[in-house]
Amino acid sequence: MVAYLVTVVANTVRISIALQLRRMFQDISWLTPNQLHRLEGIFIYFGFLLLLFMVSEKLSSENPSGLPPHTGRSRGKPGLSALLRKTFFPLLLYYVTTLGIPLANSAHRPGTAVADFREHFLFVLLTPLLLILPLAGFCLYRDQRKHSRLEKNQTDTVFFPIVKPIRFLPK
Repeated sequence: MVAYLVTVVANTVRISIALQLRRMFQDISWLTPNQLHRLEGIFIYFGFLLLLFMVSEKLSSENPSGLPPHTGRSRGKPGLSALLRKTFFPLLLYYVTTLGIPLANSAHRPGTAVADFREHFLFVLLTPLLLILPLAGFCLYRDQRKHSRLEKNQTDTVFFPIVKPIRFLPK
């Protein structure tokens, strides 16, 4: 039921944005209408897939990704490696669906245009990375701020050793 609702919302967003972009197309002259439509579709559908996957991972069990805890995490930057682990599966699903299926279809249809598929391949390969890179940058920034706050708190704290009083005994 949730997947159905998310699909309806994603398609509604895609149609709304496509109508807005169609009105503004004169300002975007470096892309053809087909390229703009493809770019917008990849952003919307992969963005919703990624969002749905991240939310479902957050809402699922204590160890959402099924990996052992702290596996492969670099010390001090767990957010970035966790982000890369979490985005890998939806990215793989998206690539298989949007590249693998058309590639399999073209193998069975000898007359398909190779140039069109190359353009599609490049758009589909690179556009999802444009969504992941800002997330990775945000995670790095957040982790750096967190790390610098921890270091600052450690340097601000002064520990005084406990000094035992010295007794002077008469000789």
